[in-house]
Amino acid sequence: MKICFVVFGLTGRGGTETVILSTRREFLRRGHECMLVLLGGSDDRAWLQDVPAIELGSPSTPRILRYLQYAFRLPFLLKAFNPDVIFAVNSNGVSFISKLRRLLRLHAEIIFWPHWPLGPSEAEDMRLADYHFAISSGYARLLSKMTGDERHIHTVFNAIDIEVPPVGRSSTPVFLNVGRLQIQQQKCTDDLLRAAAMLKGDFLLRIVGSGKDEPALREMANDLGIADKVQWLGWKTDPWAAAGDASALVLCSSWEGLPTVLTEAIARGLPCISGDCPSGPEDIIVQGKNGWLVPPGDVPQLAAAMQHVIDHMDALPSPESVKATAKRFAAEPVVDRMIAAMQLERSSR
Repeated sequence: MKICFVVFGLTGRGGTETVILSTRREFLRRGHECMLVLLGGSDDRAWLQDVPAIELGSPSTPRILRYLQYAFRLPFLLKAFNPDVIFAVNSNGVSFISKLRRLLRLHAEIIFWPHWPLGPSEAEDMRLADYHFAISSGYARLLSKMTGDERHIHTVFNAIDIEVPPVGRSSTPVFLNVGRLQIQQQKCTDDLLRAAAMLKGDFLLRIVGSGKDEPALREMANDLGIADKVQWLGWKTDPWAAAGDASALVLCSSWEGLPTVLTEAIARGLPCISGDCPSGPEDIIVQGKNGWLVPPGDVPQLAAAMQHVIDHMDALPSPESVKATAKRFAAEPVVDRMIAAMQLERSSR
């Protein structure tokens, strides 16, 4: 089978990149052919090392020149590769590829495989896909509502590498946070600092990431009186190599798709505290077994969960039991679900 991944607007520093590479690698391992096309390139290209991706334009290329490359080079690429399946990660990609399929008379199936929030204006474009792969139960519900057709929506989750070195358990409470640093936006790093200021006892908050709000967050930590409790490690190509020993990972997001940082953490045997935001954490966190869910945006409840870790360090879930819960996010079962969905769709025609 020939599979083409087409995606707009990657930064090179997110979980989507990890998922695309893991999924592609598993399809290649099974003997399928894969082509990765990045429309607009990638802000950071480190993740593309040794990956034969085709970049049409770059973030610095003027928009009109990028669009000309999409219009004139992508048709030739698709015609030459002649894929059986095209994964479109963006809804506008679905619309564009649908037009090219008709123009080029391709037989390829178009699968919408979104990883970002979806707005009402995207519903018309996404209905042009033959079927949809949902990365979480929340995404499946949203896609069903927006398309009005749950029969062609398949929850597959996201593929990650679970054969990874464990994160060591710290002897004293250490909370790890990995990702963009934001105030009152998706990642809600300010909620984490406010929760940390409510904690009693000895602890350390280790933050791996960067963002434009970092100076304001550092000032907030100082104002809250916890500056000496926070380590700011900055953005790292490999955050887990920089993480050191820890007790739990904390995620405060107001929304996610299927947060890769949670699946990567449990694959390393690290329990997680996460807000139960509309999509993702409910599929990953098994209450008390690999972590704890709290109401999103509820800082006192977040602090209570973190305090529980501080007070019960000797009763945290074992690394082995936490890691066991990551198995369904391994590349092999995820691609198994994808292929089963493809076969089901083809048999129903």
